[in-house]
Amino acid sequence: MDRSTLLALRSRLASDNEEFNGSHIGLYNTSQRIKLTYGSDYGLIVRSKRGYGTAVYLDIPCG
Repeated sequence: MDRSTLLALRSRLASDNEEFNGSHIGLYNTSQRIKLTYGSDYGLIVRSKRGYGTAVYLDIPCG
């Protein structure tokens, strides 16, 4: 995905606004559940390089 789309997605995932307009709702719900369970320091990390692909990482505490 291009940089502006990636930044918009990251911003949406970081927000507490539940109005997500149906786009990426699964990512948003997963991120919010992780934050509710483990705290606001945790959640999803999305990295993308146009033409190569996109990766989504789960950031959760170990142990």
